[in-house]
Amino acid sequence: MLSRKIPYLCMMIFSACAPPTIRVIDRFPNNEKKTVEWVKERGISAIVIKRVDYYNNGQTFSEVAFANGRMHGDFIQYHPNGEIVTKVNIFRVKKQVNGFGMMILVILIQYIPIRVDYLMVEVKSIKMKN
Repeated sequence: MLSRKIPYLCMMIFSACAPPTIRVIDRFPNNEKKTVEWVKERGISAIVIKRVDYYNNGQTFSEVAFANGRMHGDFIQYHPNGEIVTKVNIFRVKKQVNGFGMMILVILIQYIPIRVDYLMVEVKSIKMKN
């Protein structure tokens, strides 16, 4: 019985140590890459660990990291000239509140350049009853 499980165990061990596979998910009409994913293969399934989207000229538009199939880690968005436009850190926190399990999505904004001439803020006063 154990001899039947050995090939399966060997396959699991080797696939865990294998480098991620790069898959081109989508292309522009000019055949440039549009979306590329780095996947870690586990047996017959594959889990996305990173996704990169591109502009139609081949430059990077955005990068996002994944953990357990969900966005987790850095999300970086680029301007067509290559400058970072947005850099955000996304992670999830599991909490117990009154015996209920909750998943809280936390987004930390690391870098968003704000140009004052493009910033418009609407302020409303709210009257509260005592």
